[in-house]
Amino acid sequence: MNLSEIGPKLKERREYLGFTPAEVMRYLGSVDQYLIEGFESGENKLLTLENIEKLCKLYHITFEDLMSPPLVILPEDLVQQIESNSLTENDLEEILKFTTYLKGIENFDKETK
Repeated sequence: MNLSEIGPKLKERREYLGFTPAEVMRYLGSVDQYLIEGFESGENKLLTLENIEKLCKLYHITFEDLMSPPLVILPEDLVQQIESNSLTENDLEEILKFTTYLKGIENFDKETK
């Protein structure tokens, strides 16, 4: 996987967590907002490895996660709630948000092959 392929993955993760490009720019320091947007779209590859590592920290992922297809393991308590039909409306909304996020990554992976 090359840098132009991980940019869109970083964008999906940023959007999923609710960060704006401006907020990411402030977190990274002197990085221009348009540099972030260009990197995420795959238009430029100027983001340093140091900044990619900082983004991974901000987004609570490892560099290896970023370079790999997603692997989802459900927590045992969630599996029990699903099996017993005891999920709350909020639980269902969170699951829907997460599965929508995963579908986006899945579609991205299919498009880049």
